[in-house]
Amino acid sequence: METIIYFWFLLLLFLPTFIANAMPVVVKNIPVISGFKTPVNEKLFWKNKTYRGFVFWVLFAIVISLLEYKFIDYVWVEGITEKYYQIVTSYYFAILVWFIQWFWALLWDLMESFFKRRIWKKPWEALVFWDGADYIIASLILFSFIYVPSFVWIVFLVLFAPAISLTANVVAYLLGMKEVWY
Repeated sequence: METIIYFWFLLLLFLPTFIANAMPVVVKNIPVISGFKTPVNEKLFWKNKTYRGFVFWVLFAIVISLLEYKFIDYVWVEGITEKYYQIVTSYYFAILVWFIQWFWALLWDLMESFFKRRIWKKPWEALVFWDGADYIIASLILFSFIYVPSFVWIVFLVLFAPAISLTANVVAYLLGMKEVWY
């Protein structure tokens, strides 16, 4: 039972990161927002890394973390709330920690795009495994100043994140939100 509780705890702890990672794909398909597609730097990162994606990545991450902080008391599994509040002690702390965490993940995403550009991969070509794991690795590194899961759970998250990303990408592809399934 303790393993299941800890799984849900980690899922809640990193939920804003998982959700924020999908936001650039979601917001590019919202008609009102879709026009704001200025590339960050097309020469360095291709044209698909836009200010719109980064702004909404951060905004959704903050909103999700604040909602999570507000409603964590309603989690039905005993033990999760206590673990959560041991780490996240206030609204301000939630905003600060997760903002820094997502910003760090965004920078890693930019570095990945920069690397893809250097090895002449197109932006829609996958770097197997890395495309789904980079953001959680970045989050784990930065989050390690506050909380470090055990090695087994770190490995689990690094393997779980690409599975979640792949599932989300397939769903987005089937819904017509992406041109490729990966």
